Amino acid sequence: MDYHAYFDNRAKEAGKRLAAVNKRLDQIAFIRLGVFAAGATLEVLSWSWGGPWWALVLVPFLAAFGALVKWNLRVQRERHFVETLIRINQEEPKRLEGIDPTGEGGSQYADKAHPYSGDLDLFGHKSLFSLLDRSSTVFGRDTLAQWLLKTADRKTVLERQAAVTELAERIDFRQDVQAEGRMPGIEPLQPARLKAWLQTPSPFIGKELLPKIVWVLTPAALGMVALAILGYIPWLVPSLALGAHVLINRLVWKSLRAAYQQTDRFANVLKSYANLIAGINAQEFSAPLNQQLQAQLKTEGRPAEAEIEQLAKVLQRLELHLNGLVYFFVNTVFFWDIHALVALEKWKQAHAGKADVWFKVIGEMEALAGMAALRHGHPEWVLPEIVEGGFQMHAEAAAHPLIPVAQCVSNPIHFAGPSQVMLVTGSNMSGKSTYLRTVGVNALLALLGAPVSAKLMKISEMEIAASMRTSDSLEENTSSFYAELKRLKQVIATVETGRPTLFLLDEILKGTNSRDRHAGARALIRQLVAGGGSGLVSTHDIELQDLSEELAGKVRNHSFHCDVSQDGKLEFDYKLREGVCHSMNATALMRAMGIDLKD
Repeated sequence: MDYHAYFDNRAKEAGKRLAAVNKRLDQIAFIRLGVFAAGATLEVLSWSWGGPWWALVLVPFLAAFGALVKWNLRVQRERHFVETLIRINQEEPKRLEGIDPTGEGGSQYADKAHPYSGDLDLFGHKSLFSLLDRSSTVFGRDTLAQWLLKTADRKTVLERQAAVTELAERIDFRQDVQAEGRMPGIEPLQPARLKAWLQTPSPFIGKELLPKIVWVLTPAALGMVALAILGYIPWLVPSLALGAHVLINRLVWKSLRAAYQQTDRFANVLKSYANLIAGINAQEFSAPLNQQLQAQLKTEGRPAEAEIEQLAKVLQRLELHLNGLVYFFVNTVFFWDIHALVALEKWKQAHAGKADVWFKVIGEMEALAGMAALRHGHPEWVLPEIVEGGFQMHAEAAAHPLIPVAQCVSNPIHFAGPSQVMLVTGSNMSGKSTYLRTVGVNALLALLGAPVSAKLMKISEMEIAASMRTSDSLEENTSSFYAELKRLKQVIATVETGRPTLFLLDEILKGTNSRDRHAGARALIRQLVAGGGSGLVSTHDIELQDLSEELAGKVRNHSFHCDVSQDGKLEFDYKLREGVCHSMNATALMRAMGIDLKD
């Protein structure tokens, strides 16, 4: 599939829809102007007619104008939604190549101490996270990062594969979910604030007397005002009653301010979450995992979006603060703040625990949708077979998912059991490190539940541990060699847990002399094999080739080669071969860089 052309066409179709929405907005503006002009004219005429005609004209005019305002707001939201869809389709080709248009790529999740995060390019500008992430909420990003940092068991992987397969072709649904979370007005920190508010103790729960009192005070005060108007009581009486209202409101101002600061501008966020959840609930799923997630969005038979809509409406009531004079009058007479706070606290008491589940479902659905987008955008990739038993990994034509197809060379992967080591030799730049990452990244994708860049793949459950990128640290006062030793210790510890483990070691012990390096590398490989680990070790030390005889059936020699043309240019084919590479290119590379080597 030419995904560039495909998503360009989708963006153009969304552009046509946007033009229609803008035309509708122009029509609404024209109608509003007409209704206002007609209403104003009739109102002026009604005053000349005398009697109650002015009121009879005013009521339907205000109702009609209010309905038009609401219609205009709905269509404006649709415009923002379609504009977001256009951006999503414009960005999608970059995401399918592992490029995050925002430049973030989940860098906040990077962990230098993790067994493989930095080695396999999990996070960053061009990373596995960028390749997969289609999340518009922090819940989705957190979920995807957690899944990437820990391989899943066979049952979980199979459930995700079925869910991903079902979601792959539902591109409209996936992009609608993505667009809802990216609507204007949704700030990145708002979900964290929302969760913090849900965990804050409720100040009014257990103090039901105050809400009951204010329900009595309001009609009493209105009755006093009516009696004062009729002349039955002096105005001092209702004035004192309303003064008591002001005092009571002042007493709860601290609680109100705290709630308002925590929930400020949540209404738009909740509206999007409600629409997002409604979209999930509107689907008819057959994949068990999708059904399970959908089932968690029901509250005693009532959909979660209805509960969230209810909360959004309560929060909108708090926004009356933005209208000073109206707010002061309404709050003084009707105790608007107290009723809103009580409604908020009742909602929190009833639904705070459930909300965490709803957010978790949003996160998992977004993470699955990201893998489904990869499945849809790369139909030539496969969902691997997850086999039972001991350590196994077989692949045909495996390629690195983050390298463009035109530049990528595929190679096989074969591990038939535990304690299997591929010793990979080769010249500089010949593809050793890339091959190790190809194996690691595809293994991680497979055990995530995502498609892999291969024609065929079979893999068992396994842990992944790597030592490929180590550097010194001024902050930790460590040399690069000591940092590598710490990482190798971590690899050994993972292998010695007894769980099937894939290890990836690139140019190990390069920070010491050749004698120590050879002795250390031999000892390390023996220890990893004895522990049952399987994996790849790349090296320039061809002297290690005799390990294939010492550990016959457990260590295999493979290599990548480089040729030097007659005009001195280096030629690479990046194809994995059996045996050891005896031709190295360091001298040719140095000459190419202008270093004058004397014989």
